[in-house]
Amino acid sequence: MTIATFADLIAPVTPEEFFRDYYGRKPLHIPGAADKFADVMTWDHLNRLLDMTALWSQETIVLKHDTQTIPPQAYSTQVTDRRDQQALQPDPAKVMDLIRRGASFGLNRIDTFDAGMRAVGAALEEALAGRAQANLYCSRKETQAFDVHFDTHDVFALHCEGEKEWHLYETVEDNPIHHPLFRRHPVEQRRARAGRVVQTVVLKPGDLLYVPRGFYHDALCVTDNCVHIAYGVTTVIGIDVLTLLTNRAPAESLFRRTLPNPASADYDEALKARLTELGDQLKAMATDQQTLDFIRQYQRAIFRTTRGGFALPIEGAPPKPQPAQAPTRKAAPPPQARAAILNAVKAR
Repeated sequence: MTIATFADLIAPVTPEEFFRDYYGRKPLHIPGAADKFADVMTWDHLNRLLDMTALWSQETIVLKHDTQTIPPQAYSTQVTDRRDQQALQPDPAKVMDLIRRGASFGLNRIDTFDAGMRAVGAALEEALAGRAQANLYCSRKETQAFDVHFDTHDVFALHCEGEKEWHLYETVEDNPIHHPLFRRHPVEQRRARAGRVVQTVVLKPGDLLYVPRGFYHDALCVTDNCVHIAYGVTTVIGIDVLTLLTNRAPAESLFRRTLPNPASADYDEALKARLTELGDQLKAMATDQQTLDFIRQYQRAIFRTTRGGFALPIEGAPPKPQPAQAPTRKAAPPPQARAAILNAVKAR
């Protein structure tokens, strides 16, 4: 099967059912035909990717054993990279040896590597107005890469090989983001906070599991050699609007004015009045056409990942040069807003 749309991905559940009953509310297990994700990932496909050794680094391939991260030095070799810089590159022989001894591995940010993975990422971004990133996880029987945890993004797990048992817990964090407020606690605290298991799901090839952000979960491979691809989807949130307004504020005189002096007799009243003015100005800026246009554009295009677009060879003669025309003037986005929000999202 070829996954071309969000409807293809979650069939036989419809998008209407998904957004009405599950999105951001509760997990959803969708059984599928064994070949549903054959265009996305198979063993042959995975081996071909891994054999492109120049793609991989200590950031893009990570090995774990019993939830503990294995130091990159244990499976890498010092090489000279394409920038003529010294770097650690995973060594196939060392990686295979650790896998035989029970290590799990993850491949990070693989969603643009080929047409099948790009199609799923694009379908998720189109449907959810967010940014999708895919990580692949491969584990051996009765091994676990991650202990109980929650994610700060929605997860769509596409199961490709073997069988894996997922446990979903009763505790749900309230819209967590990558911030010290939701810092990662030691595993004992996470297990205690997660509470009891309320749902157990065994994923087989072709199955999809949707886990909203904040839901505690873990997974264990129950047959030898399991592969799944987890697409994490991050969406634009209220904090991103604050980042946008922060970058617009210097252009407004009110935000450049000094606050009332604490030594003044009417300080409390004056401070309250100034803060009210600032709040009113923020409200006006948050709802003006400039902000509405930028957020709309940001959700529809800027925020998403560039996926493919090359189509070689090119047929026909090059077009003849045309006379230069005056550029069409368009309203510019707020100064530095795009970069600021992108950086804020990366921090999440």
